[in-house]
Amino acid sequence: MRLHLFTLVVATAIVSLSGRAHANNVTELSQHGEELSADVDQSSGEDAHANLDQHGQTNAISLRQTGSAEASLLQLGHGNGAAIEQSGIARVWLTQVGVYNSAEVSQFGDNNNAVLSQSGAANTIGLTQVGGDNSASLSQDGVGLQLLVTQLGGATITISQGGQ
Repeated sequence: MRLHLFTLVVATAIVSLSGRAHANNVTELSQHGEELSADVDQSSGEDAHANLDQHGQTNAISLRQTGSAEASLLQLGHGNGAAIEQSGIARVWLTQVGVYNSAEVSQFGDNNNAVLSQSGAANTIGLTQVGGDNSASLSQDGVGLQLLVTQLGGATITISQGGQ
């Protein structure tokens, strides 16, 4: 008689907060492992805050925020991806450390701010800002980097790229 043991671990975090009843939304999430995903949806008239951390390989974060929103994201590892969409007055801070990471950030509205940082090889940042008085600071350190920026409306940007 043979006994076969199989272990399947799938870790997905889905968080959804919407409507005025959830003013002062705060989402804090930390995930450690491989092939994890976090899908966070915050729809509120005001004060949405998200602090998301992922440590490991091939992890994904999807974040949607409306209204007055702030997000802080950290991904440590290789092959990670982050997709962030913010509408209203928003701020995002994103740090990715590792290789083959990607970040797609879209901000719609006025007075938005994005601070995006990547360290490692073959990383990609895509940033779209639509509206007035937006600003961005982008930093990439490594080789084989890609950067695509679209800013429509009054906007300022600072870009730093370094590597061998």
